[in-house]
Amino acid sequence: MRLLASALIVFFLFCAFPQEGAAQSGIATAVDEIRIGYSPSLTGGRSGQGALELKAIQLGLKQINAAGGVNGKAISLVIEDNQSTIPGAHAAVRKAVEQEHVLALISFIISAQILAVSDDIKNYGIPTLVGGTNVAITRRGNPWLFRIRPDDSITARAMVKYIDEDMKLRRIGILHDADAFGVSGAELVEPSVPR
Repeated sequence: MRLLASALIVFFLFCAFPQEGAAQSGIATAVDEIRIGYSPSLTGGRSGQGALELKAIQLGLKQINAAGGVNGKAISLVIEDNQSTIPGAHAAVRKAVEQEHVLALISFIISAQILAVSDDIKNYGIPTLVGGTNVAITRRGNPWLFRIRPDDSITARAMVKYIDEDMKLRRIGILHDADAFGVSGAELVEPSVPR
């Protein structure tokens, strides 16, 4: 929780000052509060994960606001359900920016959603925290995406290094889900395994 709260504080400090892109896209900057959009999966296949994320973010915001907010401004969280889908992700970003006039976004954990809305975020010029781990997310030249977890290439190398050097195992099997996360993870682990 301390890591999440620390990441939120740094992010909100960055967002507390009007950004050039925010001004160009017509995003309002709050005087008494900092409006932050958050787009969890509250319905659909990933709703359980979204509910847990929301509790963690609300706890972090409660602590930040109880300590005086950021630069004396309270943080107001605008929640837009992404419905666990790519169309829902597009709609959540669009509504948060165009209708709710948020200054920044705490966005998706699912890499496919992040990759799908990356151009939207870049066009809006809105700072966005993302939790997805796909390697491509922060290699697409979008200066508005801020990853808060290591990408899968780092995790794959760390796992293999631990198995090889610390556990001293020489034969490993790779079991993975058949979704994009599982397949891409296996593809990153396999070449790292010592032969």
